[in-house]
Amino acid sequence: MYNCLIIGAGRSGTSLVAGILNNGHYFFGKNLIPPRAANPKGFFEDNTINRLINEPILKLALPKYTVGQRWLGKVPLTAPLYTNTLIDTRIKHAITNTPFCYKDPRFCYTLPIWKRFIDKKTTKYICVFRHPKLTIQSVLSSCKTDSYLKNINMTAEKSEKIWYKMYQHVLEKHIHSGSWLFVHYNQLFTKETLDKIKVYLNTPTVQYNFPEDKLKKKVNIQYKLTKNTKEVYLKLCKYAGVHNG
Repeated sequence: MYNCLIIGAGRSGTSLVAGILNNGHYFFGKNLIPPRAANPKGFFEDNTINRLINEPILKLALPKYTVGQRWLGKVPLTAPLYTNTLIDTRIKHAITNTPFCYKDPRFCYTLPIWKRFIDKKTTKYICVFRHPKLTIQSVLSSCKTDSYLKNINMTAEKSEKIWYKMYQHVLEKHIHSGSWLFVHYNQLFTKETLDKIKVYLNTPTVQYNFPEDKLKKKVNIQYKLTKNTKEVYLKLCKYAGVHNG
């Protein structure tokens, strides 16, 4: 059974993948974020991973954000990542809880720090994504309803740039080392894909009944994506084996 890090922009299906892997065998953390309206079935995110490790790593790159908000930041490819002895120690401790399954949108940026300590022979990565417009739509909704995000002046344009930047990091910086499985959100509602994830991670079982059709959303915003975003989305679809995203 392999350890797993779930990678993907916020509001793109990372919680759905984690729920599918919530099979009683994986360690997700001891301080999980409780469910709320945005994710009524749970986030499967640990505050230690998110707020005590990944947030501090991004503090210098995203100084204008308060704690908890940096999953909505845009980090340039060349931006330096901050770490110190305490952060490194926390990462080392986190990866001793094997087999672990950690998810956090911030991994799109912070993964290079984690890779310094992760054993690539025992850990695999799942990158999940969905149509950018659906992610944009969901981010806009979260920024309206979640109190800790309401001071962020989020727009569709800003949300698209966040989506683009996160997956740009994945495609240009991260996937050249380690084992990667790319999954489109819509694929997670098929037994074929869940079987594929099960085999990929060599896990005894997955939660086949976790994905529900009611979770699927339709695009309700009128917004034109940029050429760069369309190109990245097509690349992700190609990696996932999706011909019509």
